[in-house]
Formats: sequence, C-alpha cells, structure tokens
Amino acid sequence: MLSSAAIFLITTSGAFILWFGLVAIEQSRGRRVILGSIRRGLDTVLSTAASRVRRAYDDFVKFVVQLGWYYGVHSLLRALLRILIATYEYFESHFEQNRKRAKELRAEHRKRLEKQTTHLTQMADHKVETKLTPAQERKVRKDHLDGRV
Repeated sequence: MLSSAAIFLITTSGAFILWFGLVAIEQSRGRRVILGSIRRGLDTVLSTAASRVRRAYDDFVKFVVQLGWYYGVHSLLRALLRILIATYEYFESHFEQNRKRAKELRAEHRKRLEKQTTHLTQMADHKVETKLTPAQERKVRKDHLDGRV
C-alpha cells in the first residue's frame, strides 16, 4: 500500500501537470478554453484584491519607515538637548562660583583698603592727635608775635 504522503504527492503532481497543460494550450490559442467568463471575473477580483493588499503594504511600509525615521531623529535631538543642558549647567555652575569668588575678592579688597593706612592718613591722624587746645594756640601765637620762638 502507498502511504498518504505518496498519494498526496501523486495527486498534486498530476493536478499541476494538468494545469500546466491547460495554461499552455490557452496561451497558444490566445483565449481561455474552460470557464472563461468565470475565470475572467475571478481574475478581476483577485487583481483588485492584490492591488489593494499591495497598496496597503506599501503604505504600511512607508508609514513604518517614516515613523522610525521620526523617532530616530527625535531620539537624536533629545540626546543633543540633554548634552547641551548638561554643558550649560556645567559652565553655569563655574560662572556662579567665579562670580561669588570675585564678589568675595572685591569685599576683601575693600576691607584691606579700609585697614590700610597711607602716609597721608597717618599725617591726618597725627594732626588730630597733636592738635593744640585754643589756649595753647593763643600762647604759641603770642610767642611767635613777640619773637620768642
């Protein structure tokens, strides 16, 4: 006995050979031999369905590629933005530190200037310290006028 696989192979091979022969005869005659109007209608339906499937497939592929492109560009721009933000924050923190340090240095410089005494300030301080009283001033003036000094 033949196995079911062998029977299936023989049946499908025979059907293919018959179909191939029918197509060869129809091509040589230039028209359909068996069930021409039904096969023509079936061809129209199948052709329409195939074109719709092809159009849907093309639209889907175009949509997926376009969407993938947009997501890729979006991800790249997001990464660039994060890098820019990190760089900005890095420099901004250094600018803030430098600004605080400059402010501290200016305050320290002002304090140093306040503490620093020049020759002129020493002379002014000495003048205030050694200022004569009005009575002493009158006496010194009288001595100068009398020629004692």
